[in-house]
Amino acid sequence: MAHLFLHLRAVAEVSVAQAVSRALQERDEAKEEELGATVLIQRQVRRHFAYQLYKRKRFACLEISRVFRGHCGRLACARLQKLLDDEALMSMFHYQACAIQHVFRGFHSRKYKHDFHARKAYIANILEKSSELRMQLAANRERATQEEQERKLREMQDDFKKVAQKLHHLLSTKSRPGVYNSPYALEGPPTAFGVPVEEHLRNYTTELLRNEGLRPPHKHRRRVRKSVQASSEYDVCREATRAESRRSRTMRISEQSFVAGGKGRLCEAPQGPGLSAGTEFIDAWRIKTTNRGQKLPPGQSNFQTALPKNQLFDEIADQHEVFP
Repeated sequence: MAHLFLHLRAVAEVSVAQAVSRALQERDEAKEEELGATVLIQRQVRRHFAYQLYKRKRFACLEISRVFRGHCGRLACARLQKLLDDEALMSMFHYQACAIQHVFRGFHSRKYKHDFHARKAYIANILEKSSELRMQLAANRERATQEEQERKLREMQDDFKKVAQKLHHLLSTKSRPGVYNSPYALEGPPTAFGVPVEEHLRNYTTELLRNEGLRPPHKHRRRVRKSVQASSEYDVCREATRAESRRSRTMRISEQSFVAGGKGRLCEAPQGPGLSAGTEFIDAWRIKTTNRGQKLPPGQSNFQTALPKNQLFDEIADQHEVFP
């Protein structure tokens, strides 16, 4: 038993020694960590106290600044208010001074410088000059209006002339009335600028032809006291004979057949005379075979119409009772 007890005691001492050794080792190992934690706690506490002191000082600075700025603002406001009061007072003084000067100048002008009759004469002179100026302006306006109307009329006439010079195909002829000279117009032919359009077309066309050299101006021929043959051109009779001979050849008026020449059966075959062979050439305009160029009596015409002229269809129907 004693040996067992001693053995257990020795084991216990060894265990205690090992535990103490481990505790010392753990203490040494945790020493740095505990030191860091202690430093951290101290640092946080010091930071807290320093931050509290900073807050108190900052609040004090803000209070001092606020009070000082308020004091400076009140002083500036007082100075500005004093300036405004001074300006208002000076404005009132200036207004009163202007009113006094206005009244005094009026009194002085009416007493020493004002002349009623001179002003009345001046106003009458102004009215007279104004009346003359109005009359002059009215005359200028009327003249300008008249000139403008004349200019527009000239432009219209020029434009109408340019258009009318190209409408010569609408003129009337001896056998046909023109578009602007219709026999069915009840109110008469149309007019432009107080003149019939037909006359405008004829005059403007003649002027256009004369200006462009297509129709020479009319010249009065001097009366030549010579015979007909002496007054005609030289060799006119022979030229007329030659022209008549040429026309007779073209009309195949000859006793012999016309052969152009060549080779072949058609050319070698005998050709008979033409239809006009042996017939004398007669100019149709030299004899009275036609009434062209002749003046007919009034009421007669070279053209025959189925209905009377210058009448409406309703009038013709009423006269002949053609329509039911």
